[in-house]
Amino acid sequence: MEKLIRFTASELAKVTNHRSGEIKFGEKIDLIPGDCDTSEYIKESDAQFVLFGIPEDIGVRANFGRPGAASAWKNAVKSIANIQHNRYCKGSNLLILGHIDVSDEMANAQRLNVANTNERLVLSQMVE
Repeated sequence: MEKLIRFTASELAKVTNHRSGEIKFGEKIDLIPGDCDTSEYIKESDAQFVLFGIPEDIGVRANFGRPGAASAWKNAVKSIANIQHNRYCKGSNLLILGHIDVSDEMANAQRLNVANTNERLVLSQMVE
């Protein structure tokens, strides 16, 4: 898990829009405290679901698609954090783990030209 970047309470607070009289998922979502072992905490957590992201669009690029899917992770977390928590839909059922650091891979992919057959092959190999 050396490439895992844990999601923090301060990051969650930044994306949660508070509204008087409502409780948002972002106020109830479980996070792994910085001083805890990731695997052990997940085993002990009462959350039913663990969410983690891989913010990349290398495969999209390799298939002549439009780049941009790499930002889906941040957008998804923001949307989830602002779902209303209630007795039917509980934010406490979710643990946000964080995301895999693919910054090096993304930097390499951005330098490649999909129109060049050899470079497109490199993109495909990166996905593998």
